Amino acid sequence: MKNHVKIAVAAVSLCTLGSASAFADEATHSFNNVIPPFQQSHYMGAHIRSTSTTSSQIKFSSISDAQLMNVKAENLQNNVQYTELKGIGVNSASQIKNSTPAGKSSRLIITNYDWNVLSPTVIGTEVLH
Repeated sequence: MKNHVKIAVAAVSLCTLGSASAFADEATHSFNNVIPPFQQSHYMGAHIRSTSTTSSQIKFSSISDAQLMNVKAENLQNNVQYTELKGIGVNSASQIKNSTPAGKSSRLIITNYDWNVLSPTVIGTEVLH
């Protein structure tokens, strides 16, 4: 009987440690959106940050019409918008400021780099560190 209790305690401990390390992992979110023309903002969906770092990584795998994008993060707890990174192109991983605390929601705001009539489709990923 005591051996069964020891095994159960060991199993619960492993499960708990496994879930704690999974929570600490980075979260990657994919997106595929149309960005409005004339540098109007497109507000992406909210995501909960898993750690309290000061950045997120953005990578566009495709931007139609060979456009460049401006990207910034917003802390949805207090509506603070962090510094915008301008002129991001395809296939370059870019770090943007995002000091949203762990367990709180943030989102991306994307605009065209140039003021024009195009509405490009952007496909990419955000890694919440």
